[in-house]
Amino acid sequence: RMGRLLKESSRDFIMSICLEARIENAVAYKRWAHMWRGIPDTRDNWPSVVKNAFLSDDWFNEDWRPYSGPGGWHDLDMLALGPQYETKDKSRPNRLTKSEQVACMTAWALYPSPILLSCDLEAADDFEMSLFGNEEVIAINQDRLGRPAYRLKEERFQPVSSGRPVRNSRVWAKELADGSFALGLFNLSDRTSEISVDLRELGIDGSLRARNVWEKRDLERTGHVFSLQVEPHGAQLVKITV
Repeated sequence: RMGRLLKESSRDFIMSICLEARIENAVAYKRWAHMWRGIPDTRDNWPSVVKNAFLSDDWFNEDWRPYSGPGGWHDLDMLALGPQYETKDKSRPNRLTKSEQVACMTAWALYPSPILLSCDLEAADDFEMSLFGNEEVIAINQDRLGRPAYRLKEERFQPVSSGRPVRNSRVWAKELADGSFALGLFNLSDRTSEISVDLRELGIDGSLRARNVWEKRDLERTGHVFSLQVEPHGAQLVKITV
C-alpha cells in the first residue's frame, strides 16, 4: 500500500524495507521498493562487518544478487565507519582499524549496497574523509550497469592444531558498464596474505591494465595472473581494463 501511494505522489521518494526483508518476497520488494534489508545492524567491530558482508554471504546475501540492480538494491545497512555517536551530542572514535574500515567500504561499494553514512562528520579525520570521498570507489558503487559483484574465488586454510584460520580470503568481481572489472581482494585472516587471481576466470586474457583504486595509482601491466599483498582484516580494490 505504501509503495503504491508513493508511486502516485508528485515527488520522488526512496522506499526502504527494513529490517525484515525476506527472499520469498523479493519480487514484491523489487516492484514496490528501492532498497531492502534483512540482516542485523552493522556495528563498528570486525566480527559484525565480517558477519554482514561475508558470513551472511554464505547463505543469505548471495541469494539476493539476482534481484539486486537498477531500481532495487539489497542493503547491507548503514556504514559503521567514522566517529560513532554514543549519545545525540557526543561521539567517539571508530573501533575498526584503518584496514578494517577499508575492507568494509570496499565490500559495500562492490556488493553494491546503498552507501549511507551515520557518523559525526565534524569529528571525522583526514583518513575517514578520504575513505568517504574517494570518487573512484564511489563510481564503482554507482556504476550505471548496476551489476552485483559475485564471489570469484575463496581460500580457507586452518591447520588442525590452530584455533583460527591462517588463510581466509575472498575475491569479488564486479562487471562495469565500460567493459572493465572491479576486483575486491579481501583478507579476513589475522596475518598478511598474498592473494592471486587468474583473470581468465573473468573471460579476459592478454596484457591488461590494473589500477589500485584506493591509492588512485596505475599498476604495472599484468598478464593473466594478478597478485597483491593484502593486510590482515584488509582489502585491495583494483580496476582491470583490457
